[in-house]
Amino acid sequence: MRSSILIVIVFVAALIIAVVGGVGIWFSDSQEVIIPLESEESAVGSPASTTASPPPRTVVKTPVIPPTPTATPATGAPDATGSGTTSQPVTTGPKPVPTRNPQDPNMAVAPAPGVDPNGAVDPPEDSLNWDARVQDVLTSGKGDREIATDLLVMMSQMPPERQGDTAQLLAGLMPDEGYAAIVPLLNNPQAGEEVLDALMVDLLDRPESIQLPQFLNIARNPEHPRHQEALDYLGLHMDADFGTDWGAWQGAIENYLKNPPEAP
Repeated sequence: MRSSILIVIVFVAALIIAVVGGVGIWFSDSQEVIIPLESEESAVGSPASTTASPPPRTVVKTPVIPPTPTATPATGAPDATGSGTTSQPVTTGPKPVPTRNPQDPNMAVAPAPGVDPNGAVDPPEDSLNWDARVQDVLTSGKGDREIATDLLVMMSQMPPERQGDTAQLLAGLMPDEGYAAIVPLLNNPQAGEEVLDALMVDLLDRPESIQLPQFLNIARNPEHPRHQEALDYLGLHMDADFGTDWGAWQGAIENYLKNPPEAP
């Protein structure tokens, strides 16, 4: 009986020793794990940490160079809304020859389109068609009065250098009964010299009932280039001299036309 109790006591004592030894080993291991963790936390939070922080990054900005603008030929103009462009043809051709600015001899300026630097002016595009247009009117098959009237209307659109020949044509075609259409042009001081020459020559071939009143109208207008010529003609034709007394001239012409002198 005593031996059995002794065996139990020894077994229990051995068990206690084993348990106490195991607990000691576990505690030792856990201390090794906790202490390094605490050391790391204290090292991170400590201001005296020996681990240097990396220096701040320096950002270097590379300057952006804008692209060189290139000239783009204008091919359109803003439309009515201002939001778009309307297509227009781009005129190409030789560049105008620069001339010199009279106010600044060192500054070159371009002449206006169609103007030659030496003073020559390009004729209008349709000026070369005037011969054909006049020929079309002359061969239209109309009567002389209608043709002369068409040429008179066309003259207002012609360049001055073409009007003289046309005036001669229409004056030769216009009959006496249609002469009233020519009167405004004949009495126009701004009509070209060649035009007035053609109409004055034609007037000499008209009846006295047409030519004398028209010579009087020209003579009494001092702005008309042919006023002195017309006055001289009246004096020679009527053998009179009333100077600038236009009323006397008017009465003399009316009396002359009512009672024409007998032919010698």
